[in-house]
Amino acid sequence: MMPFSTRVALRYLWSSPLQTALLLAGVGVAVLAFVFITSLINGLATTLTRQTIGNIAHITLEREPAGIRADWTEPGSTATQLLAEQVLELERPQIREWTALSARLDALPGVIGTSPEVTGAGFVRRSGASSPVSYIGVLPERASLIADLAGTLQEGKATLSVGEVLIGRDLANKLRLRPGSVLTLRGDNDTAVRLRIAGIFKLGISSVDERIVYLHLRNARVLAGLDNGISRIQLKLADPAAAPVLAAQLRRETGLKVYDWTEKNTQLKQALTAQGNTGRMIQTFSLLTMLLVIASSLLLSTQKRKAEIGIMRSAGVPRRFVFSVFLQQGIWIGWLGGVSGALVGWGFSSFLATLKRADGTQALPIDPQQGGYLIVISAAVVIGALAATLPAWRAAKLDPLEAIGT
Repeated sequence: MMPFSTRVALRYLWSSPLQTALLLAGVGVAVLAFVFITSLINGLATTLTRQTIGNIAHITLEREPAGIRADWTEPGSTATQLLAEQVLELERPQIREWTALSARLDALPGVIGTSPEVTGAGFVRRSGASSPVSYIGVLPERASLIADLAGTLQEGKATLSVGEVLIGRDLANKLRLRPGSVLTLRGDNDTAVRLRIAGIFKLGISSVDERIVYLHLRNARVLAGLDNGISRIQLKLADPAAAPVLAAQLRRETGLKVYDWTEKNTQLKQALTAQGNTGRMIQTFSLLTMLLVIASSLLLSTQKRKAEIGIMRSAGVPRRFVFSVFLQQGIWIGWLGGVSGALVGWGFSSFLATLKRADGTQALPIDPQQGGYLIVISAAVVIGALAATLPAWRAAKLDPLEAIGT
């Protein structure tokens, strides 16, 4: 059975339907703003992260280049002075034991897969025209592991055989190439191979779509002048956020040069942090608005019902009952306004998520599933209780004679 204090609190709310409706609307709008900004900020963060790290390696392992040192010791002295340190470039740094290492990395928890690669720079030539490119030699079965070449393929096929190459849309347009066309790829050591275009992809990153080509690992070894080694091993993780910890572990265990995606994408981290701080500031203002709306309304209600409070107190109603009545009003306002605002916010965010641009992409990077609904409804109830505390305390402290007299 509903407590008597709760029935009185609800009767007070329903006795002024317009005031209560405006109060609930104020709370609902604040909750709506909270849900909208939370869905937008989280959706934008997800989109930026997916676009940035969705087509790059989360961890990369490379061999440190060999080096030579030149030292000088003064006559009659034991102090040695470093004169110069130079990297030997007679042989490309390569990982020779890559098969066993790759299998070991594949077995690590959280690793989706590894991609052994041979990399280098060169020029693509076709009918007198040329363009500088960077080539990446991959195993055919792992061609789309790091960058989603299969998912972004526009023409041809995403599978690679020996003597085939995958190129970006911008490079294809620049040199007027299409699947089946034959081009010459000349490496930086003046070795050249003739390749047939298997497919054309478009990742949406101009630097990749114009300057990166993917070919079979065997062809890349010929261009790079490697026998059985590779240039690097790239890892894809189920959770990109775990990359720094795993990279530090692999750095200790392998002795190789290991770096993770955060080391080369500090601007993304800074942008996401700034974006999150902005979102939290707007959320805080929404909650403060809710607090002020409820507190001011209940303070007016306390003033309006002074006579009723005085009659109750003169009839022997304890202070805690009066306090409970006004406190419960705040809780009910917070709960009803929070639930209604969250529902409207979900509907509004879901509608915005369906809007598309002319090219079919989402107009706003909003994610209705990340609206923070439980958090904001809980916050609305707590804020409702906090906002009602002062009016409830003032109502409970009223002197019966003074209240009736006014």
